[in-house]
Amino acid sequence: MVAGNKRKGIMLIIFSAFFFALMGLFVQLAGDIPFYQKAVFRNAVAMVVSLAAILHGRIGIGVDKECRFPLALRILFGIVAVYCNYYGIDHLPLASASSLNKTGPFFAVLFAIVFFGDTLSRGQLLSVLVAFAGSMFLIVPNLETVGFASFIALMSGAATGVVHNALRMMRKRGNVDSSVIVFWFCTISTAVAVISCIGHWHPMTVRQVLIMICAGMSSTIGQYAMTAAFRYAPPKEISIFDFTQIIFSAVMGLAFFGQIPSHYSLIAYVLLIAASLIQFRS
Repeated sequence: MVAGNKRKGIMLIIFSAFFFALMGLFVQLAGDIPFYQKAVFRNAVAMVVSLAAILHGRIGIGVDKECRFPLALRILFGIVAVYCNYYGIDHLPLASASSLNKTGPFFAVLFAIVFFGDTLSRGQLLSVLVAFAGSMFLIVPNLETVGFASFIALMSGAATGVVHNALRMMRKRGNVDSSVIVFWFCTISTAVAVISCIGHWHPMTVRQVLIMICAGMSSTIGQYAMTAAFRYAPPKEISIFDFTQIIFSAVMGLAFFGQIPSHYSLIAYVLLIAASLIQFRS
């Protein structure tokens, strides 16, 4: 039964990785639209789905006082992560944007020292060093062309690292339903995105609207699949398979945009996957 549950968790995490890669594909396909405008669709779709789950389960949306600070952290840095990720997707090859965003777990290990006083094991330290070495292979060789976009995409990983610790803090302080967390994040982030668009709305074609709705649906499916995966197996046992998103993104980037990774990019992808494997085994 345990092996069966782990197998289900692995399948779900790969399923999640595919839909997050698909989200990135739709974001690029949408074309020249401000990243904050694209965020409206991503968050609004997830807000509607989470609200439907809350109403169906008759779950209260109130949050205990002890959990409000970590929830605020999750919302604030979740918004930063989405904005930085979308900016990176708009300016980088799909696989590169996905790779830099996937540094989140390594930042999470570092931020856990600040939030919880954790200490780094040798394996964790090595994984962090290898991950950031991989990131540099994406950033430094392209510093003059897409250096800024690469740095912003890396910041999406850093913000995701804070989100991981905020969720961990929330689990320690109380029990908040995942749909409630998603609802509050998506409601507030949608409001922030809409405010950002006031006076700066870029006209969209019907095609672009449909593509961004698909992006929102893909992101929502990916998020719920990941949540379901961690019910079958702990993150430590299956998180390595989340890096299949890099492979999916590379294939989609090549198929739809003719994006051929440079040898520096290939080195970066290998190093980031190796870093995840080291962390997985440590």
